Amino acid sequence: EWLARFRNARAPRSEVLRQVVGGVPALKQPFKAFSRGVFLAGDAARIADPVTGAGIVPGMESGEICGTFAARYAQGGEADCLEREFTGAMKQRFADRRLRFAARKALGEMSDKELARMVKAIGEFAAGGDLLGSNPVALLKFMMKSMPTTFRLAKHLVGV
Repeated sequence: EWLARFRNARAPRSEVLRQVVGGVPALKQPFKAFSRGVFLAGDAARIADPVTGAGIVPGMESGEICGTFAARYAQGGEADCLEREFTGAMKQRFADRRLRFAARKALGEMSDKELARMVKAIGEFAAGGDLLGSNPVALLKFMMKSMPTTFRLAKHLVGV
């Protein structure tokens, strides 16, 4: 309804090409986010976390990167050079995306029973200390020991 109102008022000859609903705006490499002085951040750059769907923090972080490069562009920076540097900065900041997509794929293949077992195992691991401050490799080893036949994340991590 809001889109129809906007279109009628501001762009009456426009048309809706497609609608996407309920998806997480995430790509494995969302780094083509600059063109002709326009820098994309947040959902527009498709950098939401593919596992959790969280987008506020990645949006703020990408916004900071965009602001830095937009200021340089406004001061007369060369577009081609800035595009390469901007793309490099985004890739560096969001370097763990392949790992996150691998985790999403593995989680998507698990049954409800396996997911429940995984949550229980993570709880057991967390009971031994600080979960958030722990070494992710130690957690992965613990999970593989706890669920050797059903914890399939390891196969998706090969080559990541």
